[in-house]
Amino acid sequence: CGVICALSIMVLLMTLFPFATYALAALAGLFFIPVVLELNVRYGLACYAVTAALAFFITPDMEAKVLFILFFGYYPAVQLRLNLMRNTVASWALKFLIFNVAVVGGYVLMLTTIGLPPDSFTIGGVHLPYVFLAAGNVVFAVYDVAITRVTAMYRIRLHPMVKKLFK
Repeated sequence: CGVICALSIMVLLMTLFPFATYALAALAGLFFIPVVLELNVRYGLACYAVTAALAFFITPDMEAKVLFILFFGYYPAVQLRLNLMRNTVASWALKFLIFNVAVVGGYVLMLTTIGLPPDSFTIGGVHLPYVFLAAGNVVFAVYDVAITRVTAMYRIRLHPMVKKLFK
């Protein structure tokens, strides 16, 4: 778990270069998938908590840090649980609810406390936060499918090696 947390922090530290703020925050959360699969959700969430606390104090990019803490850090563990639901419509509804609450909460938090300029969601003088939210929902759906596929790949290719290593 310590190595996984360190890897996640290293990815978040790469946000020093502001070229992939969102992608790096999303990637940092994916490191918790093996922890959840090999141990359980509690260990995955404990790794998230440790990484979130460290990220809060040492990572340079405020946006990446807020996105990781409010959504990308814990979502892979939660998503694995939500995928076990029998009702896929309810599962997707919960996933989108979690995403939208986290994103809107993060937006409000960054506007009120961190000082994100309100014109951050302005293109050509037109304020478009709802367009950004709609686009974010589309990207989130792709991200969710990607997590599912990465998890399947891990189970097929890496889990047997890890199981044999710790047997």
